[in-house]
Amino acid sequence: MSKFNFRLRINKTLTEAIAIKDSNKLLDIPELGLKIKISSTNDNVPIENSQILTIIGLNLQSEQEAQDIGQKFQDSLMITLAQLRIGADFGSRAPQSFITQKGIELFEKGLGQRILNDIHGLMIYNSDPTPLFASQNLDLCLSTSESHFENILHDTLSRPFNITNIERVAFDFFNMSFFQKNVEARFIALMIALEILIDRKQRKKTIIEFIDKMIDLAKSEIKNDDEERSRILSGLSDLKNESISQAGKKLADENLSTKLYQNLTPGEFFKHCYKMRSRLVHGSSSIPSRDEMAKIVGDLEVFVSELLVKIVLK
Repeated sequence: MSKFNFRLRINKTLTEAIAIKDSNKLLDIPELGLKIKISSTNDNVPIENSQILTIIGLNLQSEQEAQDIGQKFQDSLMITLAQLRIGADFGSRAPQSFITQKGIELFEKGLGQRILNDIHGLMIYNSDPTPLFASQNLDLCLSTSESHFENILHDTLSRPFNITNIERVAFDFFNMSFFQKNVEARFIALMIALEILIDRKQRKKTIIEFIDKMIDLAKSEIKNDDEERSRILSGLSDLKNESISQAGKKLADENLSTKLYQNLTPGEFFKHCYKMRSRLVHGSSSIPSRDEMAKIVGDLEVFVSELLVKIVLK
């Protein structure tokens, strides 16, 4: 009867290591009733020095058993590495690279051996015959012409401008976004750049007067719980200023009024991105998928670029 393996490929940081000197290590896992093989990507590189590790769970009785035990092992490894403060990417939200079936068939014909895609994350496969794992890497470079670069540079140098410290930090986070390989990290860096630029103005006088009455009422009614009282008073005081969503919408519409982003006005596009940011960072039950974020982050990059330049050079 066919046996099944699970295979887990993870990327780990090179600043932390598991001190295994071998390039391959067979471990007995009695808690799951199986043996696993941990390997680096190269027989000449020890596990402790490898950025990519593969873990294979061997000889399980069924595809479903391999899936269940593989998932249990992945979750256990994730918790273990967190306790050891070793950073790892388990592939669940990472970009994937696949070789097509025709490409696989060409490889198999040329090598005379079974070939499978090298999946970043957890995969299940029939253990017989033993496969090789193949992947492809694609690095894209967007090129700006020399003349266009020079024109933009000379135009910028000819304008009077003075960048504030706040704007400088916003540029730092905008630039940081280009060095993030994960789409969520890229999105968050761009949103931080945006939120740094937002200046929350005070609300209308009548609204502030109403909030002051609520503050006085809270002071008189809440007397025993100092911590809770302090939180409520702080929250009420914060209501005197516009919300980040309101202030960001206003900033975008004031500076980019002639633009559209994904067929939305600048203000509406900001609100859409801000809602997505809240879903991502506040543990919403509808956390945005990687595909959903990938569809917006390119336009967000353009949006932040154009807003930063407009604010600094206007």
